[in-house]
Amino acid sequence: MNDTVPLRLGICGPHSSGKTTLLEALRKTPEFDSVDFLPEITRTIKEQGYDINEAGTLDTQVLIMAAHMQNLLTRKRFIVDRTLIDGLCYTKFLRNNSVKTIPDWFVGYCESLVDTYIPMYTKLFYIPAEIPVHDDGVRSTDKHFHDSIVTLFEDQIEYLSEKYPKKIVTVTGSVEQRVGIVLEALHSIM
Repeated sequence: MNDTVPLRLGICGPHSSGKTTLLEALRKTPEFDSVDFLPEITRTIKEQGYDINEAGTLDTQVLIMAAHMQNLLTRKRFIVDRTLIDGLCYTKFLRNNSVKTIPDWFVGYCESLVDTYIPMYTKLFYIPAEIPVHDDGVRSTDKHFHDSIVTLFEDQIEYLSEKYPKKIVTVTGSVEQRVGIVLEALHSIM
């Protein structure tokens, strides 16, 4: 593997889809020895005392999007659990459903960030909702919230897949199958 070539990889999808499980499986794969595995931003924000999930605020979403931008602009070789796409989908949910209003201008800003900076990712791996929501004490188990997020992701992935046809890879199946899909998608790059 050429360790000098940028390799910016993102795993995106609704909560409880298996992103962290895939990330941990890839961490054990020798092909990723020279890639930084970045901590999941939303959990880090929660540890700092900010509300997340359907209780998120404008401050929460600003911090999340800023962290994604910092990763893209300052790191060359990484894989991260969640992406700008995740930040946008959750921001849209909060704008549409929250009493703690997310202003339209901020949603537009997030859309602009996604449209402008998605090309910086080498590949994005989208994991659709295939498994039931598991309560881990952090993610929301609210069905309306989850279903709304799933719909927002489906719409966003459809739009971005048309705009960037080779950028997004849908990853499904068992953990082993998902690892195989990721490795196959990166075969010519790694």
